Amino acid sequence: MELYTLNCMDISVIKKTQLLANLKIRPKKLQKLAKEFSKIIGYINVISKFKDESLPSYFNPSDNVNVFVKDKAVLSFSLSKDDALKNAPKKYKNYFVVPKVINHNNE
Repeated sequence: MELYTLNCMDISVIKKTQLLANLKIRPKKLQKLAKEFSKIIGYINVISKFKDESLPSYFNPSDNVNVFVKDKAVLSFSLSKDDALKNAPKKYKNYFVVPKVINHNNE
């Protein structure tokens, strides 16, 4: 299965990402970023084709152990709804109001 089929990053993809992430990228940098991202995707394509049958799929070369810690709510650090919304620049009922990030018309 080929995960990354894009060989050349198009400037339109960079512009769309810039819009969605609310980034400010100078026009001079767009072409440079497109070339750099194309190189990264090219490296990923090469790495994704590498198969080493001698290693199990769960192989962890660092021997790090993933330790799960149960999250516990600490009431002294918790805020009530009213306290959380007290300094909100905009709110509606019990919700924060934030600017819209995704515009379906520009996809």
